[in-house]
Amino acid sequence: MCIDPKEGKVIWASKEVERTISTCSVADGLVYIADYTGRVHCFDAVGGTKYWEFDTKGHIWGPPSSPTARFISATRKASYLS
Repeated sequence: MCIDPKEGKVIWASKEVERTISTCSVADGLVYIADYTGRVHCFDAVGGTKYWEFDTKGHIWGPPSSPTARFISATRKASYLS
């Protein structure tokens, strides 16, 4: 969910993201959200359009990161680098 920091109103939200115990990452106009079920989601930061989803097949406990144009996520089972 994206909330306007000044108004406190929801700008966009997605029901596709399950429970998460980490923060999201924002880079180059994209929001990366990792949920506890092991899926990583990529959304447009402004409008909330979903670009892709990847199932890591392992619980994700930490935030995804996007140094430069690459994407990194780690689960209890493996690490992923795009």
